[in-house]
Parts: sequence; C-alpha cells; structure tokens
Amino acid sequence: MSNRQGLSPPRRTFLQILLGGVALALARLLQPRKAQSAAMVSQKAAAYQDHPNDGNHCSECRFFQGDHSCKIIAGSISPNGWCKYYTAA
Repeated sequence: MSNRQGLSPPRRTFLQILLGGVALALARLLQPRKAQSAAMVSQKAAAYQDHPNDGNHCSECRFFQGDHSCKIIAGSISPNGWCKYYTAA
C-alpha cells in the first residue's frame, strides 16, 4: 500500500526517530562551554593549595592547561600548586 509521501508508516516513523536523534546529538555538541564549567570541582573540594606537595605540582599534572587553568578544578591555578586530583603527565 502506498501513501501520499511514498513512505510506509513504519519507515516514516523510523526516519522521524533517526532525525530526532541526530538533532539531539548536534544540540549536545553545540552546548556552550559554560555548561561544562558548571561541572568543575571547586578548589576547596579538591583540597587545592598554591604550593607543591612532596615535589608534585600542577605544571606537571595531566589536567593543567598551562594558562593558569585546570581541566577539572575551577578558578585560577598556580603552576606551583597541587590538589588531590594530581596525576603526573
């Protein structure tokens, strides 16, 4: 049986679901960065300190970004600082 648009109802439903999924995926990819920063850990919760701990410091951590920021800790981060999430690069 054929309808006006040439697609059977199950095929049309499949395409609608597929397009909806693609739209949702694009919306998530295009979310502003501010939404991501809201999930960052506070310096207090990370036990951040602005001096090294046993010779370990932020500039050697895999999460340090080099511009006084960290991928997981909010706020300005000293290259000489340290937190409990320190992971050698």
